[in-house]
Amino acid sequence: MIGKFSLKMLCKFFTAIKMSATQGFTFPLNVWDNIVKNLDYDSWINLMYTCKFFYYDYGMISVKKLDIFQFIRKPEDDPLIITPWMDNLLLTTKDKIIQKIFVREKLYIRTQYPLTNILPKIIKCNLIVLKIDFYNLTWNEYSLLTEGGGIKHLSLDGSEIQYSNNDRVLLEDIMSRIPNAEYIS
Repeated sequence: MIGKFSLKMLCKFFTAIKMSATQGFTFPLNVWDNIVKNLDYDSWINLMYTCKFFYYDYGMISVKKLDIFQFIRKPEDDPLIITPWMDNLLLTTKDKIIQKIFVREKLYIRTQYPLTNILPKIIKCNLIVLKIDFYNLTWNEYSLLTEGGGIKHLSLDGSEIQYSNNDRVLLEDIMSRIPNAEYIS
């Protein structure tokens, strides 16, 4: 026993300090951007398991279900807590996040307000369910959200997808991005 600390406690402390060191990457971040952009879901999971400091150096979180709604969160009632690996993340249109987001399975957008704080932070999607209520997407946003090609359930209630010139996207173009869809409404 050394003072108030046992030898076992000190060993745990020094091990924790050693383990909290950042991992050096051989690639610069712009190369990591390209690697991450081209990862499929399984490769992303393997990277998260084998490269435990990846989140801290790259600043990306992996979310299984992302739900975006329009109500304002009261910080004292429901604080926004973000961790590198999340099952559910609830965001409002007013939330400002600094992390990049990889959405793994489900995305629900339930708002009419612009998502200028959130959509630019989504850099990768491998969705199975995409449900959008009363929010109009651009073709580029829709392309990003459907890039994984694994969507089986698409719901666009009261929503439109438009090109940058405000023309509506044809159903054939919408369907071409979701070849595995089983349910569409």
